Amino acid sequence: MPPASEMEEGFIVTSGVFVRSTSVVMKWIASWSPWTCASVSHILKGDVNRLRAFHVLRAAGIVAGVAGCAPDVRIFGGTGSSTGVGAGGSAPARGPAVPSPSPSEAWPQIAHDAAHTGRSTAIVGGAPAIVWSAPAPEPPNALVVDAMGDVYAASFQVLAAFDSTGATRWSMSGYFFGAGVAPDGTIVVTGAEQPDQNGFVRGYAPDGTQRFAVPNLGGMTTEPVIASDGTIYVGTQAYGTAGPRLHAFGPDGTLKWAVALGNEPGTPGIDSAGRVIVPLWSYSQTPMNEATVAFDTQGIGLWSTPSDVGGPSMPSIGPDGTLWVVQTSKNHQGAAEPNMMVLSATGAVQTEFQKASVMVPAPEIDLDGNAYLGMASGIGKVTPSGETLWFLAGATPPDQHGHIWRLGALDAIDTVVVVDATGVLFGAADGKKVFEVAGHDFGGPVAIGRDGTIYVGAKTAIYALR
Repeated sequence: MPPASEMEEGFIVTSGVFVRSTSVVMKWIASWSPWTCASVSHILKGDVNRLRAFHVLRAAGIVAGVAGCAPDVRIFGGTGSSTGVGAGGSAPARGPAVPSPSPSEAWPQIAHDAAHTGRSTAIVGGAPAIVWSAPAPEPPNALVVDAMGDVYAASFQVLAAFDSTGATRWSMSGYFFGAGVAPDGTIVVTGAEQPDQNGFVRGYAPDGTQRFAVPNLGGMTTEPVIASDGTIYVGTQAYGTAGPRLHAFGPDGTLKWAVALGNEPGTPGIDSAGRVIVPLWSYSQTPMNEATVAFDTQGIGLWSTPSDVGGPSMPSIGPDGTLWVVQTSKNHQGAAEPNMMVLSATGAVQTEFQKASVMVPAPEIDLDGNAYLGMASGIGKVTPSGETLWFLAGATPPDQHGHIWRLGALDAIDTVVVVDATGVLFGAADGKKVFEVAGHDFGGPVAIGRDGTIYVGAKTAIYALR
């Protein structure tokens, strides 16, 4: 092991290498990864995740500066050298100084990030158990986690903050649609005043003190999506004489710009070039002008791609800018036409295929650009061309809206964590079920903390599992 002077407490270093095992291609991001000895030990409890984590971490070359481990502890038990890199291995060069934990290391917004990949930088264990629960009046619309492990849940009745033990830090009544954690730690929430449904955006400090408020936005708002520079993007629906709009706010809530939209906006996404991707849909049973549209950071329109089957979903954006958009039919019945549309970064249609179940949430996207889709009879891993790499049949049929799973999460080694239509939480990898937790009427959404803790909403509670 390196001397203590060459280690950053609580962190390990991984090298940016590709690791291939017999069952899956796994990529590990070259970065500082926040792990504790306890979380590593928990990962190794499950047979499947033990093998997968062993291959990833050992091949990446671990510097065993893990908080809570004695200096001579070998992470993988009796094998490998005291540096934790395996026989004949050598530790990589020491990485850069570790900055304060950033929101991206936790679960700062809907589907983890502005691209809505649903992909965490942490690894969940093979047999998670409930470590705490906190009462909630209804399932949350949004569930986000900051870098310190505090959890924020927004619902149509309350906005509540919990610490890493599940204790309530503060709460306030209101009608809230979404929440996110900005780079400066501000808790950004969207919602509407009652009973007139006039939308708002508000910012709160982690202690619940209000930092800013933007009232009178018009119609109901989307979830907030927060760019790396702190810009907050929010869509608003038509309200009175005001048509639907996309708004861009600075980190302090100051309006940067707003543009009129041709239809009702869904939650936007942001690609790696900063383009803002907005799904447009209609309440009408005979809709027109449903499309996926793109704007630059100044609100200038770039392109628009019509949706030919139904309203497009919140986009999921791959590492190369590929956009995954689920098109949903108005009668909530299975559409015979292709209802998954894969677009290029310039809006060109690359592929259309019938795989996703109607009204399925946005898929999770791995580092290879593959998507994890809820299908009519299960879940699967699918390439941008529509090829199914693996499929796991669901234990239950879809619910009345065509859902077989809710908005889920993907861990760093491609274990997808989802809630099925009956309220069962389970994890799947390589076409096999890794774990299952039933009996709590889970409803989603799902989030993963920076230590691998799984957070999930239910009808009457928020749960943490590890």
